[in-house]
Amino acid sequence: MPKMNGFEAVSTILYVDPEAVIALTSMKEDGEYESLAKDGGAAVFYLKQHLDVGVVRDLIEQHHHQILAE
Repeated sequence: MPKMNGFEAVSTILYVDPEAVIALTSMKEDGEYESLAKDGGAAVFYLKQHLDVGVVRDLIEQHHHQILAE
């Protein structure tokens, strides 16, 4: 992204929509990235090589269950 990185984008998105559920992804396996993602408010951090349609479906389903439980 030319103007901000993903970690900065999380803060901006959550400022505009505090109810947003954000999943960050990266090609780089780095524990610091995962910490930055969670500290910034991302719901989850996944390595791109582990991300597939099933993972995305599970994330959406988990989010819907959390909303219904509230």
